[in-house]
Amino acid sequence: MRGVVSGQAAAGSSRFFLSYAVALLLMVAALVITTVTSNPPTFLERPRDQVVINDRVASFTCRASGNPEPHIQWRKNGKRISGNSRYIVTDVPGGSILRIEPVKYQHDEANYECVAENPAGDIISAKAKLTVLTDDPNSLLVGFPYFRTEPKTKAVEIDHTALLVCDARGNPDQTITWYKDNQPVDIGNKRYTVLRSGSLQISTSTEEDDVKHECVTENSTGTAFSILVSLYVRVCCVPPRFSMAPDPVYGVMPGENLNISCVAVGLLMPYVQWKKSPA
Repeated sequence: MRGVVSGQAAAGSSRFFLSYAVALLLMVAALVITTVTSNPPTFLERPRDQVVINDRVASFTCRASGNPEPHIQWRKNGKRISGNSRYIVTDVPGGSILRIEPVKYQHDEANYECVAENPAGDIISAKAKLTVLTDDPNSLLVGFPYFRTEPKTKAVEIDHTALLVCDARGNPDQTITWYKDNQPVDIGNKRYTVLRSGSLQISTSTEEDDVKHECVTENSTGTAFSILVSLYVRVCCVPPRFSMAPDPVYGVMPGENLNISCVAVGLLMPYVQWKKSPA
């Protein structure tokens, strides 16, 4: 009887230590997996200093990577920006955009800070300075970029190519970027091409292009945003048809006039052409 009891006790003790060992191994494995997969935040894109004109636009972009995905917030002179009618904070994949519109002289001139954090590491931050010039032409820096031609509101049929014209000048030469719905256009997408002239070409237009666009010109002296314009992408859902078709046969005496009417309707408005068959 004593031997049976001793055997049962030994078996119970073995099961306990086995369970303990398994639990310990699972804890170690979880710790290793967490350590391997967790990464502290690092910046992919930092906000850059900007010089803009009063009553125009300023926009700062900040992107960070890490695991878990970092949380990003914005600060102005060390104080958190919560967003309001002029300060617009937009979350984008992997980052955040701070847009100030319209910019106010003296009031908005400050240091803007992007702060990124996640549970895997320390908080990181990057600052950019915003300088606001008065809209007096005499106060502008020599060579400040300006627009000779700004984009205009346009309509395009779906699946067709749209061209938004932008012609800017500055000294030194400026770089042109485009914003779509307040976010930088993804030039990695082959549908979007910024031409040498600065215009934006959108091939195979889709309904997602039916938003507001703006052209941005920048050089070492400052940054200028064009007016915000809409691109309307129209879906052709009514094929062309004749509302007044010519008669199959007309009789006319030699030397008399002949009027043949032909009216077509549809969406988009059809283009009517005439052809003369060989005699």
